[in-house]
Amino acid sequence: MFDVAIGIILNFFSFTLIGIGPALFLLSSENRFQTAVVIAPALGYAMTSIAGTYAILLDYPVSEWAITWLIIGTAISFLLCLTFFLKVRGGYANVNRQFFLFFSAGIFLTMVLIMAPMVIGGLHFTLLRGNGTDCFNYITLARYLDHEPYSWAMSANFEGLINRHPSYPLAKVLLNYRWATSAMLAWTARVARIPIYRFEYGYSLLSFILSFGPVFFLSLMAGMRRIYALFAALAICVGFWGQFVLDTRAFSQIDALFMVLLLVLLIARIESTADKSGLGEYVLTGITLLAIALLYIEIIPFVFFGLTIFWGAKIYHKAYSMRKLKWYLISFAIALAGILSVKPPLFSYLKLQLVFATGRGNDWYNYFFSWFYSNPATGLWGLPAQQFLPITIVISLLGIILSLLLIYSMIYVLFFRKKEFSPAISLLASFALASFIAFFYLFFNGRLWAAGKILSFGYPYILLLPIAFGLATAQDQTFTVSIALKKFIKGVIILWLSIQILLGVYRWTIPLTGKEYSKYIVNHGEYRRHNWNVTALTDALHDTKNASVWIAVSNPWVSEYLGFALGDNITILNFRKIRYLAISPPMPSQMPQYLILDKALCAENISFKSIAQNSEFLLIKFDKASLESPIVLSLDNPNGIEADSAGSSFFWMGGEATRLQIFLPRKGHIVLTAEFIIGPMLPERMDRRMIIYAHDKKVREIIITKHTTAIRIPVQNGLNEIKMEISDKPTIDKLYTGDTRPMLLGIHCLKISLE
Repeated sequence: MFDVAIGIILNFFSFTLIGIGPALFLLSSENRFQTAVVIAPALGYAMTSIAGTYAILLDYPVSEWAITWLIIGTAISFLLCLTFFLKVRGGYANVNRQFFLFFSAGIFLTMVLIMAPMVIGGLHFTLLRGNGTDCFNYITLARYLDHEPYSWAMSANFEGLINRHPSYPLAKVLLNYRWATSAMLAWTARVARIPIYRFEYGYSLLSFILSFGPVFFLSLMAGMRRIYALFAALAICVGFWGQFVLDTRAFSQIDALFMVLLLVLLIARIESTADKSGLGEYVLTGITLLAIALLYIEIIPFVFFGLTIFWGAKIYHKAYSMRKLKWYLISFAIALAGILSVKPPLFSYLKLQLVFATGRGNDWYNYFFSWFYSNPATGLWGLPAQQFLPITIVISLLGIILSLLLIYSMIYVLFFRKKEFSPAISLLASFALASFIAFFYLFFNGRLWAAGKILSFGYPYILLLPIAFGLATAQDQTFTVSIALKKFIKGVIILWLSIQILLGVYRWTIPLTGKEYSKYIVNHGEYRRHNWNVTALTDALHDTKNASVWIAVSNPWVSEYLGFALGDNITILNFRKIRYLAISPPMPSQMPQYLILDKALCAENISFKSIAQNSEFLLIKFDKASLESPIVLSLDNPNGIEADSAGSSFFWMGGEATRLQIFLPRKGHIVLTAEFIIGPMLPERMDRRMIIYAHDKKVREIIITKHTTAIRIPVQNGLNEIKMEISDKPTIDKLYTGDTRPMLLGIHCLKISLE
């Protein structure tokens, strides 16, 4: 995954090149150069997402405009930079070198800390980590947008979609919602020159690297010293909360987080330099707000709620005028015009998502937020629970102190107004309060997953507020607080920051040990179970064009992954993906040129050699001799499939039926031979009743004993679907080992031959 790390760095500098010119040109003179450098990467991303949206709407696939936009965006940025330097001669002479030293060091540390686990663990660590469904959905849509015009799917029928690629029927559904994030995934993969399915994790990491600049500068605007601003930004980007949001694999939310931070920074800058702010700053704010809406429309209510609290508190304390707010109409007009020009309508999707979040509850919080709800005092501060009691006591006390400091700082900043705070601290308090109001509303209405989700929107502000307020209290002599208490608060903050940065280092060990945080996200069921390195298979097919390949592996997630990995010049028939889409698989009469099979399942059932393989899969090339024996395409067993030390397959039958897909060269009968083992879940009987179906029609019912060695089943030529079901019911619910599978009949060393 070292190539992915290089791709992340290339994209970071690409966004910086695109964003630096507009930032210098549109910002006002106050700290213009420092601000421009810090926000340039995030601004470049915002501009690319907007440009990409309209390119997609004009029916240009990402592959056709990716490099063109990189060249045009960079050229425009260069011209704006040149205009700035010619117009403002000497305007950058007072650049603070120490500032850029801290900023550069922070970017470097963020990159190292966040990319090291990926490089160490590789695909075995990154693929299907946390949330495989969202991850594969974004890859599916990104692949479509990279290769096809947006409107093509709308007019194509199902057969046309499935023939172009097995993932396209799902892509057509996803196109009705949001797709800007998937387009950006495809664009960054093009810039990195890495396939989308391999770059997707790096794309998510890129968002946290882009977050560093806005958090760092916002911390400085809140009054922190540079060293504390550096530590605070690292804690937000690589600490526990950052890791959690990354592992949810909700790409659009991850992108929106750093965009909202950029928006808050711009507004804090406008409010700090109200008399010097020009039209350009409001244009930048409008661009950022539009990009947020395109990427993640669901976060817009949270954004406006936070801004309403901020401006409402200012007006209530008579520290603001409505005349100042009128300038923001420029920003809102830019965003609204962009939103209304996008199809499908984003506001319709926003309504749908709000109804989902506030409507019927679900149990997803058990999978994502168990670590938080089991101990909110420590979970809120990203302090994972420990089994060692003294450590548990320490982090619990630390969490309680930070919680009290957070509550006090929100009340003091927004309501007491005994001291005028910087707009940055006021905005942090406003967005933190917005998070908690929304959280408690959803929590007390039983929407625990949505409540946890809203906290993940606001975590940067919740964590930054007590740090900024506490350090301001410690440094400001006007606060009538004892020196000892100031030192204590400062010590608590430094301890918490240190723990969060150390958690970023601890993540390096997870790929090596597999030890996750206590009560952390319930990882996807297929995480770490497969050999995702399919380079041998893709290399064998690299020089083939228009070749036909059948993917016939038992696991639907692996099957879908192989469909992403095989490349673009291959005709793919993916049996598992078709079944996942709940349609009847086709019944072809001819075999393809190539076939990918489960190695453990099929090792006993093929009489010809593979041309490529890894530890889990075989790539077969067909010839006339290949069609003289049956081919096992897949075995779907609800109790799983295992392999012994020799590589032979073994599985338990019971409960739902076991399904076989077999391709036959001619009509007749197949013979299934195996070692049949009477399972332990029905100990009072030493035989099992099996019902056999072919193409959903019952063909036989037989009694299996320990002496049974073979089963004879009638078949047709071509593709056959066979279902085997044990009609007996278990009388034991659980073994002493804790296994609850209905283990009624074991099948070992299954072999299939044509009679």
